This record gives sequence, structure tokens and C-alpha cells, in this order.
Amino acid sequence: MRSELTYLINPFFAVRRHPIQYHNANSGANPWRKVLTNYLVPAVAISVVTNIPKFMEIKLDRSTVTESYFDEASQQHIEVREGLLVGSGQ
Repeated sequence: MRSELTYLINPFFAVRRHPIQYHNANSGANPWRKVLTNYLVPAVAISVVTNIPKFMEIKLDRSTVTESYFDEASQQHIEVREGLLVGSGQ
């Protein structure tokens, strides 16, 4: 309990003991940069690393979908092909 309390109160003591250094360290910087570098990037990196085996299970298959129809206006037979990349997990 004591360590958690010390961890929470420490920033307040830093402001009181060294206000100029605290101000210089926290001013001028984008506050979102700290959020990204300290919280979001590590969380995404850890989640990607822990899910690498799951990514390896995906098999990618290239399939072609063919659709044909008769256009009455031009009196021509039209064929449409689309290539799809389909992922399937096992």
C-alpha cells in the first residue's frame, strides 16, 4: 500500500520541490505524444507480439469470381472477373 501511495504522490512533491524543472519538462511538449509513447505504442506492440502465432494461422487464397450477363442494349455477352484475396483461419 505504501509503494502505491508514494507512486501517486511523487508528482505532487516534484512540483513543490523543483517547480522550474517540472515546468520545463512538461511545457512545450505535445501532451498526446507522451500518451502515445508511454501507453498506446507499448500496448499495441505487446498485443501484436502476443498474437503473432494467431497471424501465422491465416491462409490467404486468391480466387476469381466470374459473373456473366447479356446486355440487351448493345446485344453483347459481357463477362466480369474480379480477383479476391480471401483469408481463412483454421
